[in-house]
Amino acid sequence: MHEISRALVAYKIGGAADTIVLWPLGGLTIYGPDDKGPMGDFKVAIAGTLSHIVTGGVFAILYIVMKTSGMPPLTSMKVYLDHLESGFIGVISTACRVSFCWNGILFLLHLFIPVYPLEGIRIWAGLMRSMGVRLTTTARIVSFAGMFVSLALFLYGCVKIFDRRVESGITEILLGGLGFTSSKILYDMIRAGRLSEDPVFGRPCYLESSGNMTTSVEIPTATAVAESSSDNHGPVRTAGSTANASTIPIETIESSEII
Repeated sequence: MHEISRALVAYKIGGAADTIVLWPLGGLTIYGPDDKGPMGDFKVAIAGTLSHIVTGGVFAILYIVMKTSGMPPLTSMKVYLDHLESGFIGVISTACRVSFCWNGILFLLHLFIPVYPLEGIRIWAGLMRSMGVRLTTTARIVSFAGMFVSLALFLYGCVKIFDRRVESGITEILLGGLGFTSSKILYDMIRAGRLSEDPVFGRPCYLESSGNMTTSVEIPTATAVAESSSDNHGPVRTAGSTANASTIPIETIESSEII
């Protein structure tokens, strides 16, 4: 559902989604083109994140319909063997309850953790770039926020491991470690001036929004100078081009931000 939502929004804004790759830990939608600017990327990213609210809502309704007095609350992720052994309803209700919880977790992860490859980095980056925040400033904010949130998640997982009252925090430790590493790589790219190599900030929809400007000025030729002098001081004999003026592009100035 997450990848389908991204693909549909990509089509809606005039792009294309030719490939959807699914694997045990998630999915990947390969879409384009990248000419819709940061806001286009934001719309595609937020669509995938919001899809978890819809999917979680469906699982919640199904569980509420099947729920009996002996079943655990909707927000419990624990799997009880006696419910699974009770029959078809027990298996389906457990699956709906756990799926509801996981959709809530995925929604929070994608929305509030701005690290690659989660959607959060594109949501934050697309929104800030659309508001006019400079590219390198946006990347710095995202990298610092990603490292801070990932470190907090890592420490939370460590606390859970030593607290026997809650489940193991292996998942939080792995996500925190991967998130911190990804954010640190982004920060190193900023410092090295290699932001264009980043898989998010190096995409055309972010780089082109910085804008390129070509400056041209008119260079008067010798004939033009002679004619100007003739108008003020009489005839002046010169040798030069027969054109009055030449428009010569001096240089192309790329409005890239200073790091």
